[in-house]
Amino acid sequence: AKPETGSTMVSYVWGCFQIGSLIASMFVGPVADHYNPQILFWFMMPMAASIIIPTGLGYLGDKKVSPEKEGWDWELVRQYPYIVTFCIIMAFVALGNALIDVIFFDEHWWQMTYALSGALLLSVLVLLWLPRRLALCNMYMFLATILYINIGGALDFWFTADESCVPGGPAFDYTYYNTYTWVVGAFTGWLGIV
Repeated sequence: AKPETGSTMVSYVWGCFQIGSLIASMFVGPVADHYNPQILFWFMMPMAASIIIPTGLGYLGDKKVSPEKEGWDWELVRQYPYIVTFCIIMAFVALGNALIDVIFFDEHWWQMTYALSGALLLSVLVLLWLPRRLALCNMYMFLATILYINIGGALDFWFTADESCVPGGPAFDYTYYNTYTWVVGAFTGWLGIV
């Protein structure tokens, strides 16, 4: 690790993020107002998939695993049995959650029951099986995520709904609501980075 360059890298990453946000904001509003917004997804799909090329060609600098080390690392499993078991259980709980959401799409009671049961199981196991610092970090991230109340989607509809849906509401078009506000956000983000 190079702590003397760490903050520079963080500033560089967030600076690139703000540039991308600025470029995206210039297209999102007008396209949503005048065309089908799905155009943006199809246009951005190749850009999102572009990471496949440097990864596939080995440009990320990862060391290749020798053939005798391929597959299960049984030494690692013997050294950290509880951590490995916890990771496997977490993966199965996540897959189960996806299946429950697909199978019981409109039955929210089953979705809630499974999600709460899985969360309780993983919360108990994380405190029993992981090293204390790692367990507390995981619990903090979990609690911070589930206790965060996100009303952004509802506010988006309120700000952009027409008079028939929200009488007396602002009724912003997408060019104003997405483009202008995001451009201001990108510039103020840049000020925060600099």
